Amino acid sequence: MGRRRATVRDDGRRIGSRVVRSSVGHQVNRSSRAVVVLLLGLALVGWQAPARAHGSAPEAVKDRVEVRAGTEVVVRPLANDSVAHKRVARVRIVKAPARLRADVRNGRKLSIRPRDTEVGRHRIVYSVTDKHGRRDRARVVVDVRPHLKSLVARTRRLDVATENRTGYDRSAYKHWTDADSDCFNTRAEVLLAETRAEATWNDNCTVQTGKWRSYYDGRTTTNPSDFDIDHLVPLAENWDSGGRDWTAAKRERFANDLGDDRSLVAVTASSNRSKSDRDPAEWMPARAKCRYVTEWVAVKVRWGLTVDRAEKDTLLAYAASCSHRIVEVDRAS
Repeated sequence: MGRRRATVRDDGRRIGSRVVRSSVGHQVNRSSRAVVVLLLGLALVGWQAPARAHGSAPEAVKDRVEVRAGTEVVVRPLANDSVAHKRVARVRIVKAPARLRADVRNGRKLSIRPRDTEVGRHRIVYSVTDKHGRRDRARVVVDVRPHLKSLVARTRRLDVATENRTGYDRSAYKHWTDADSDCFNTRAEVLLAETRAEATWNDNCTVQTGKWRSYYDGRTTTNPSDFDIDHLVPLAENWDSGGRDWTAAKRERFANDLGDDRSLVAVTASSNRSKSDRDPAEWMPARAKCRYVTEWVAVKVRWGLTVDRAEKDTLLAYAASCSHRIVEVDRAS
């Protein structure tokens, strides 16, 4: 008989004359399939990873702030907004009323400063952009309250009381005194302070020449006798508003108040006679009404005087249209 050849395959081994199939081949095949599945999974994860790394798109959230007119408030929109990597996110103003003077600081904060006394509610539209260029918009609602020293705020705080003129006499207010003993009395001091040209005076310190303009009616003169020195808040009005309870010395200080340029003003004699002792509810100058109302309120505040209801309502009505006025006052004693 011929000799039997033993056959050995790659996946087997020879034992004697028998070929015994090894299980290694099956193990290799199973391992290969696992590797392929793993690689496919990693490839899929790698393909999806950038989308997950970006995270969610930014979501801007509406903010609301209060600020007093003429002051600044800083808003940090990113504090409330939902945005990944806030340190590199950026804020931009899309739309804002010019009177609010809003701008962006360091790409992250909104600085808002209402012009003068722009009281009311305003809206700013801003956008937030993340590091991948995605953006969202939202609003900042700005409630502007009156400046504490605004004409509106000052007027609102004036105390209302019923006027009482009982017992009034102009002689209770000693005026045109020479408080600093420099020869010039109060009338002369006001004329010298308000002249728009070089003034002259005689040996008695009576002003002789100069140039003056009456803001009540816009008229000018070089003759001081054409002008009166008006107590912006009339003496009788002072009495009605609390002056009746003052000492004679305090009434004299009021009647000769050179400590505030608004207390006494050089005006045409005709406009002063027209005004007489009436308050703004009864009389207003033909010109410069905002200035007049502002100065009236300033004198009332300076001396702690009250107003009657009609007077206050009139002042508030004018103050609303003169809202840009800030009233600085040094209180008298």
